[in-house]
Amino acid sequence: MIAAIVMASPALAQADLEDREYWTKSLLNFDSLGFRCILSPADDYNTQICENAAKQAAFFAAAADLRFHNSGTAVYGMHLFEMAQAGLVFPLDMELEVMSVGNGTTRATYVRLTLEHFYSDAIEDGALPTSPGYRPKPGDLELWMSSGMATGPLGGHVGAINDMLNIKVREALTLITKYRGTYAN
Repeated sequence: MIAAIVMASPALAQADLEDREYWTKSLLNFDSLGFRCILSPADDYNTQICENAAKQAAFFAAAADLRFHNSGTAVYGMHLFEMAQAGLVFPLDMELEVMSVGNGTTRATYVRLTLEHFYSDAIEDGALPTSPGYRPKPGDLELWMSSGMATGPLGGHVGAINDMLNIKVREALTLITKYRGTYAN
């Protein structure tokens, strides 16, 4: 068994190197972090979850010396506008989706936290820029995602979701802090 572990080490080292290269290239030159939530439904419980995650993101962004803007539940176009107005030049988006179902006594909530970036030419249809079929399309490039779910008594599960999101936000900001850099040129 020891021989198998020793033999696997070069492969693990190579995978770690590839992982570092991927994240270093993916997070290069982002100078700030924009946060927004998508809530379904937009009720007090989901709003509380969003506000807690935004506070955690602001805290960890400040610790990483990363400018931060919270757009709350602004629609995407307004979120982009608000980040520009706040002076965020090359922001990375942290988006939290909170979706809940339940009745008057119990509730299930699913959360999805992503790091993404808007690109005006994210998707091309494969045609050359000079050809009539060339139509680059805007889109979001998702760089990282983590999700989870909790169920329980109405309101009581919010603490479990907040604890889970605190960990997920910290993971995302740790990743940014570890691999963020700038071009040498």
